[in-house]
Amino acid sequence: IIDIFPGSLSVINLHLTYGDLLPVQQALQHSRAVSFIPLLAKEGSRLGVGSEGSRGGLLEHGNDVYCPLVELDGIHDDEKCKLVLERLRDLDLLKKEDIQNFDLL
Repeated sequence: IIDIFPGSLSVINLHLTYGDLLPVQQALQHSRAVSFIPLLAKEGSRLGVGSEGSRGGLLEHGNDVYCPLVELDGIHDDEKCKLVLERLRDLDLLKKEDIQNFDLL
């Protein structure tokens, strides 16, 4: 579906609190969607979503995805977010220096 509708990854939706959000950023709004972040970021990176260096929208518009991932509440969310961060690391979309740059510890 992404190959048929690649523009769907760069559709910006206005969020009342956070402003303009890409789909990869919107996935943080619903705990059921968090698991899709690595796929959205990987495909977004492959298709050039966001500005250069935004890693498929993960770092776009000052709304980075990393900080909210480590701040989500709930036992189930913790495990989900850990798996998402590990998958982003495996895809080279989360880098070692990001941990310090975004104060993730």
